[in-house]
Amino acid sequence: MKVRDLPRALGFVSAPREYPSDIQTLSLATDGEVRFARWQHPGEIRKTITQESVNAFRTLLREGDVALDIGAHTGDSTMPMALAVGPRGAVFALEPNPYVFKVLALNATLNPQTTRIVPLMFAAMPGDGEFEFE
Repeated sequence: MKVRDLPRALGFVSAPREYPSDIQTLSLATDGEVRFARWQHPGEIRKTITQESVNAFRTLLREGDVALDIGAHTGDSTMPMALAVGPRGAVFALEPNPYVFKVLALNATLNPQTTRIVPLMFAAMPGDGEFEFE
């Protein structure tokens, strides 16, 4: 345990507050209905999935490709990537923040017929080691 974590461990500081998500059904012109969980953190900028973002990824990715989303957050880039590669492809989505990761993991389950997202609670760094995130 680190010294800075001692006040929380002793109960002097409360645990970080967790925020829920809500699931929206979005209608895309080409890809049809897509379900997407939005994190309800008060500082979160409202994210959405658009057909334009899916089409932009389709200029780089093809059906069946494998993609990597580093710093996936809640999956607002992961989802368009996953729609671009389809269920025969996969997107590995890395997000080290355990609070945000919960929403990403939920998003990975919402469209099983059209996407395959593998959420991983990891960070990508240039070297091995232990790192702290604020």
